[in-house]
Amino acid sequence: MPSSNLTALCLRRRETGERDLVVTFLTREQGKLALHARGVRQASARNAAVCQPFALAVIQAATRGDQRGMSTLAQAQIEETFPGLREDAERAAWAAFAVELTDLALPDGEPQPEVFDLLRATLAGMDTAADGAAPACSFALRLLAILGWEPVLDACAACGGALGESEACFDPAAGGLVHAAEADRRLAVPVTPAVVKALRRLLAPEAYGLDPAALTMSAELEAGVRAAVLAHVRCHLDAAPKSLAVLDQLRRRPA
Repeated sequence: MPSSNLTALCLRRRETGERDLVVTFLTREQGKLALHARGVRQASARNAAVCQPFALAVIQAATRGDQRGMSTLAQAQIEETFPGLREDAERAAWAAFAVELTDLALPDGEPQPEVFDLLRATLAGMDTAADGAAPACSFALRLLAILGWEPVLDACAACGGALGESEACFDPAAGGLVHAAEADRRLAVPVTPAVVKALRRLLAPEAYGLDPAALTMSAELEAGVRAAVLAHVRCHLDAAPKSLAVLDQLRRRPA
């Protein structure tokens, strides 16, 4: 019997058999859910659009399961495809980073409506953003904050003292920003005052009246923010996202 309507974002997909896919969705109501999508690799398949990366849809799952015990995709209605993410390769890579982080961070079957709403808003903002780096890094910081790993950015996480303009590092094992002398050099990333300022705004954009999708960063600032964010992700998720390798390859191509 099909489930009630689920609002879902497509996180990833893999081929199975000759015509099918196993699609992992993030649903607002039931959390992360893998479904067997039958026949969707055929050109005329009615549910093919909802199985595309980043797609937002209302779906129903048939809970009787297939021969492997997996529920199947019974019905689906596409809501939004975010076409701008497919028109720009760099934005697509940053969007893939946000989706991959979500997949890595969340277990199956545990509803996380706050994460769903954040990912949906991030993809919608990136769809028309001039630059995907700021909204994607903001998403990563806020995702980990929701899950209990909000970094300390207003003082030294090790001693509680003020940072001021002194040399600082982002040390995820210590919990955030620390004085350089107190950093664990195996994990810590040196940060400039500009990077500290950016991290604070990306973690809590509403407090500063900012929309991350409207922000752009210089190449130097992006590199510093990205290094801190990735250190934070690796420390707490024990994983290194692969999506940004595509971005790096794009940027290495000759102009």
